[in-house]
Amino acid sequence: DRVIFYSVDNVQIRYSGHNDTKAYTAGVDFKLSGELVPGAESWLNFSLMDAKQQLLITPTANTPSVDPKAWMSSPTEQRYAFSCLFQDYWPTNSNYKVQLKFIWSDGLPFGSPNNPFQSTHFRAPAYRRVDIGGSRLLVSKSDELLTKPAFKHIKSIWLNLEVFNLLSVKNVSSYYWVNHISGQQLAAPNFLTDRIFNLKLIVDFK
Repeated sequence: DRVIFYSVDNVQIRYSGHNDTKAYTAGVDFKLSGELVPGAESWLNFSLMDAKQQLLITPTANTPSVDPKAWMSSPTEQRYAFSCLFQDYWPTNSNYKVQLKFIWSDGLPFGSPNNPFQSTHFRAPAYRRVDIGGSRLLVSKSDELLTKPAFKHIKSIWLNLEVFNLLSVKNVSSYYWVNHISGQQLAAPNFLTDRIFNLKLIVDFK
């Protein structure tokens, strides 16, 4: 009880400034990790969440549609989330590694910024993403290069190529609200970045 009501519009958070809400958040998280092959960790993660808030105010002319007895979703309520990571390497040469990551989670609640008390009446589509990457060990501690004084503090050097959002899924990050001439508001989705290629050099120090 005595929680401050808040709503989220894109990256902007609006607070009511009053202790006018009671709320709760409950959830559970499961994770299973292991090695499909020695030295390459893989894991599965599954989460459930229930986050609700209830206004402790009496409806007025400014809030005619507010039901003081109704529990509404909190702006951060993500009811489910599943992710997994699998890593493997080439059977005859462990210097070549590959990793595959998958994420599938519930979309966040949203609503019109002009009516913060109905800010979670809708819900964005589920978030889906697949990433894949490959790594090549360029230099390890057994190589002669790392025995030289200039490289004595280096343990290994990796070259890594990743493809984020491999399937090019158009995930929604937020909504832009457009005022129509008739007085209605239309929600136009803002999409996250499409497929991205990332090349990086990883240096591990002792």
